[in-house]
This record gives sequence, C-alpha cells and structure tokens, in this order.
Amino acid sequence: MNSHTDIQSFIPSILIVDDNPKNLHVLAKLLQENNYEIEFATSGRVALAWIVKRKFDLILLDINMPEMDGFEVCREIRSNPDMNNVPVIFLSAEIERESILKGFELGAQDYITKPFDGRELFARVRTHLVLKDSLEKLANLNKSLEDKVFERTRQLNEANNKLEATNLKLLD
Repeated sequence: MNSHTDIQSFIPSILIVDDNPKNLHVLAKLLQENNYEIEFATSGRVALAWIVKRKFDLILLDINMPEMDGFEVCREIRSNPDMNNVPVIFLSAEIERESILKGFELGAQDYITKPFDGRELFARVRTHLVLKDSLEKLANLNKSLEDKVFERTRQLNEANNKLEATNLKLLD
C-alpha cells in the first residue's frame, strides 16, 4: 500500500468500542467520510462477541466502560492468536502515563487521548492499517519462499538419490 487509494481498494473494516453514543457518532462520521467500513460495540462484551463472528482490520477501543473496561477487552483480544495482527488503538480521556503504558503493555499499537484531532486520528488509523497490510504481505511472502525452498530441497534430494543410484550401478 503506497498511497491512500491503495488502502481504500479493499475498504478496511474498523470496530469502534465506546459506551458513549456521541463518541460513536463522531468517530463513525469521520471514518466513513474516509471510506472505512464501521461497526460499533457499546460494551466490551459486545465487542468480544463481534470479534468472534467477524474479522476486523483495526479496533478503536475506549478504556472507561461499565462492566468490562478497555484494558480487559484488549487482554482478551490479545489472548486470541487469530487476533495478534489486528491493530488496537486506545482512544480514551485517560491521560495518566500509567494508563498509556498499561495500554501498550497489554498489546495496543497506539493510544490517542480525547478530545482528539480528527486529522491525527485518521493519520494514525491509516498508518496502522498500512503496517498491518505490510506485515500480512511479508508473512505471505515468507510462506511462499518457505514453500519454494521446501520444494527445491525435495527436488534436490530426489536428484541426489537418482545420482547415487546411478553411481552405484556404474560401480557394479
């Protein structure tokens, strides 16, 4: 993904997790204007249920929510190996250094404080989507190369076995 249009060719899906409907509306408007597909969860439990049913390209996660806070949600997300490559960005009014550090320690890729600047949010979202895409392409390339090396090794072993058999026949 080298440009804005490249990333938009497949329309990334973003899950916004926040218990405040006004925040959901503002975020959805901003992201939909930039051609992202948006889904909402108003609680951590709803978010985790969504994640089981659907794969998202990025998760924007509030910290302060009733019942289950964003830290606990992030911990659950990171305990699922299938979700390791999905970027989590905390979006919170919590500005204390300990909260920010805890977010990173739990596996979040970024932390944005509220109130946020829409341009900054968009830039960070885009950056993490580009990084995710690059990592996925690199993993696919590595897998392809491993498959080719395996196949070449098999072919070389087969050729070597034939050569050894031919040498044994010549020696007899």
